Amino acid sequence: MKKLTILTIAACGLIAILAGCAPKLPVEDTAQVGQHQIVIIEPTEGAAHNFNSGKNYLQFNCGKNNIHFENEILTVNGKKYVIPNKTDSIKVKYGVVQINGETVKPIN
Repeated sequence: MKKLTILTIAACGLIAILAGCAPKLPVEDTAQVGQHQIVIIEPTEGAAHNFNSGKNYLQFNCGKNNIHFENEILTVNGKKYVIPNKTDSIKVKYGVVQINGETVKPIN
């Protein structure tokens, strides 16, 4: 009986550890804002996400992540990026910004 209890406790501990190591499924949202196609890929972190877009703006919140696009300015967690062309495609993946497939740096 004692061996069974120790084995049960060990198995429960292992399950708890493995559950914490499970990969978080990403949230992927796509929007057409003006002529820009904007794709956002972020981990869910177990948090609900809020995604709003319109003809000239986009707002995305998920956990600690805050992404806003308006007037050709993209803001990702407080860092600003100028989008040079009205037809550029934009991807934000785990906080990294790509314009037309090239990683770019913020202006601030």
